[in-house]
Amino acid sequence: MIAPGNQELYRRFCVTIGQPELADDARFATNPLRVVNRTALTGILDKVLGQLKVAELHAELVAAGVPSSPINDMAQVFQDPQVLARGMKVEVPHAAAGQLSMIASPIRYSDLPLPDYTPPPRLGEHTREVLRTRLGFDEHGLDRLAAEGVI
Repeated sequence: MIAPGNQELYRRFCVTIGQPELADDARFATNPLRVVNRTALTGILDKVLGQLKVAELHAELVAAGVPSSPINDMAQVFQDPQVLARGMKVEVPHAAAGQLSMIASPIRYSDLPLPDYTPPPRLGEHTREVLRTRLGFDEHGLDRLAAEGVI
C-alpha cells in the first residue's frame, strides 16, 4: 500500500522508484489528472513496482517520508516485529481446528489485564443459549425447534 497523498509525496515516490520523470509527466501532473489517466499510470507502475522487492521498497519509501505499508498474509502478520513486541498473537484451543492463532485487542490499559480470549463459535454452538436468554424460549420450546430441524 503506497499513499503519496499530495504533490510533494508523489514527487518523492517517483524519485524513490527511479522514475522522476513521472512527476513531471503532463498526464500525471496533479491528482485529478492521475485519476483521469489511472489506466496509463497503473500500467507504468505495475511494470516498475513488479521489479522491486516489497521490503526494500517499503524501507526506501519510509526513508523518503512516503506513507506506505506492505500488505501481509497472516504468517507475515504474526512475524511482524511490532505484533511480536506488543504480544498481539494469542493462541486459543478450538474444538474443530485445534490450536488457533488470533490477534489480540490492540487496546491496552496499564491497570487492566488482557481479557481471556475464546475461539470463534462453531455453527450453531450458541443458538440454544441465545434463544433462551435473549428471546425467552424454554427447554421444551428449544427441543421442539430442534426436533423440527429449525435449530
